[in-house]
Amino acid sequence: MKYFKKISNILLKINYIIEATLISIGIMGLVIILIADAFARQFFQSLYYADEITRFLIILVTFTGMSYAARNARHIRMGAILEMLPPKIEKPLMILVASVSSFTMFFLYFFSIKYLIHIKSVGQVTPVLRTPYWYFLIIPPIGFFMTGLQYLLTCLKNFIHKDVWASPVRKNEFE
Repeated sequence: MKYFKKISNILLKINYIIEATLISIGIMGLVIILIADAFARQFFQSLYYADEITRFLIILVTFTGMSYAARNARHIRMGAILEMLPPKIEKPLMILVASVSSFTMFFLYFFSIKYLIHIKSVGQVTPVLRTPYWYFLIIPPIGFFMTGLQYLLTCLKNFIHKDVWASPVRKNEFE
């Protein structure tokens, strides 16, 4: 059991580093490309590829951030309402919310994979860079899957532990 916990902690740290790095790179990239495009539009000619790169970076930040927020309990939730409930109701409700959220994320994962396969089979490309559009659509299924996994882990953590957990790494505490 200790060996499993050690491996689990290492994988969580690696996942955290990857997500934090992707979010940081995405936001820095957005800032750079948008400032460069505004500057170029004012003094020269607009960067013709800025819109497509911005769209890709927004998809990256959104779907990577979704999993990051679910793991760290930084998503929108009704923590104050849950804490006002008696403990006998709070924990089952948290398990229900995590279960429904996990199911929803895996449901969206399934349909995003179907959509990705469809777009790839059609051969759609982006208008300016002529990049296959499905390259952009690889990120949402990964984000939905990772977020569903975070909610599933939250549900399991609430089954295993006595305390109420808002995420796999954070107890449900009103801030």
